[in-house]
Amino acid sequence: MRPILAALYATALLILGSPPAAQAQVSLDPSFVNDGRETVSFDLDTAATDRAMRVFPTVNGGFLLVGQASNGSGLYSLALTRVFPVGLDPSFGNEGRRTYGLGLSQVADVAQDHQGRPLVAWHAANGTNDIDVFVVRLNADGSRDISFGADKGIASFGLDAVDELLSLAVGPNDEVYALLRSRPSNGGVWATRVVALDANGLNLKSVLIDIMPEQGSGAIAWSQGRSALLVGYTSDLGSSCGLVLAQVRPRLVNGALTLTATSLSATSLNGLNGSCAGARVTSVAAIPGNEGALVAGHREDPASPGSGRQHGLMLRWVNNDNSNFGTIPPLPPADELRISAVAIDTRGRILTAGTAYNSAASTQRFSLRRYLNNLGNDTSFNAGSPEITTSFATANGLDSALARAADLRVVGTRILVAGAMRFAGPNDDDFAVAAFTTPDAAPVFSDGFEN
Repeated sequence: MRPILAALYATALLILGSPPAAQAQVSLDPSFVNDGRETVSFDLDTAATDRAMRVFPTVNGGFLLVGQASNGSGLYSLALTRVFPVGLDPSFGNEGRRTYGLGLSQVADVAQDHQGRPLVAWHAANGTNDIDVFVVRLNADGSRDISFGADKGIASFGLDAVDELLSLAVGPNDEVYALLRSRPSNGGVWATRVVALDANGLNLKSVLIDIMPEQGSGAIAWSQGRSALLVGYTSDLGSSCGLVLAQVRPRLVNGALTLTATSLSATSLNGLNGSCAGARVTSVAAIPGNEGALVAGHREDPASPGSGRQHGLMLRWVNNDNSNFGTIPPLPPADELRISAVAIDTRGRILTAGTAYNSAASTQRFSLRRYLNNLGNDTSFNAGSPEITTSFATANGLDSALARAADLRVVGTRILVAGAMRFAGPNDDDFAVAAFTTPDAAPVFSDGFEN
């Protein structure tokens, strides 16, 4: 054999016989601010209780964090900040921050329409001292969009004497949907309803979904595949609490918009009674490419009834099949997992963001997990583990022992988890966001087209 061919042959044998290269793992994104993590403080009062509730992409590669900040004894402000991978955007508001006083009200939920405009909902007393849900639409720069609603950028969802918002979402034409529970008086029965406003914040419509238990919860999301709003919620099934998936489809009847509700699935949460006090639905997501849905949240550990410890809860529903359903235990050293958001990455894989609690060490950390389609753990995500967790550095350079995740957003190959972190002493909560990346997160291409 000629020397050159022998060398090539030896090289080929070496390649074929070599063990596979180590698999790339998820990690904090080093190109994002402080090695993948950033905190933002508002500190409008001495309590300094600031928490981000949602994170959204903005133009030019930025991210908008929206939440609330304490503003005096029992008072709150809507708080927004815009972050770029290099840090706060100084052109946004005052040094990257904007706030609006809400008085005694707290932010209930936040959504973003297709033009990048945030919609923020809160509860407040109306003119007759009933409790209504109000929503304001902001422009992309954080200023109020006075073209929305009947009151200079503000609209309301007023149905009964007491209305509480559970979740907010936007439809394909920027119409606004809200999942409410409402009752005629403080002692009445809670009814679960979906209400809708058009893109101008007008023409209120509603449809009854179900009767909701006193401790009920729920979330909504628009499904392009079903051309309908997905609704996940807890319900009293009689002898147990149930996890229910429904849809609300808008349609025109004689020229007028109507909402039609249809139940899709109901699953019993064994070990929990009809009050549903031990379970919470926090997030719903449509599965791209089909008409399926994901419903996520948390429930009391079924192995330790009465303990109050929460485990993750998830349902994957596709083609009328709800068999992919189960409880997701925390991974040691955590002994509690509360899932706050669910999403699909660029390759169709299931992600959840939540808070991992370690009661022995008195710590709370952001948790990001990835799952197989059958909800099994995807151990290829992080060196044999389906999870990566993180905390946040405080002013003294040490990690905060307390961080709570609230939202999850997949933007290209970057995965963002947003929430709050707390200084150990004195108590001081700040907005917190962590950016993760995985080398295998890039979309799959075939024949030049993304699949």
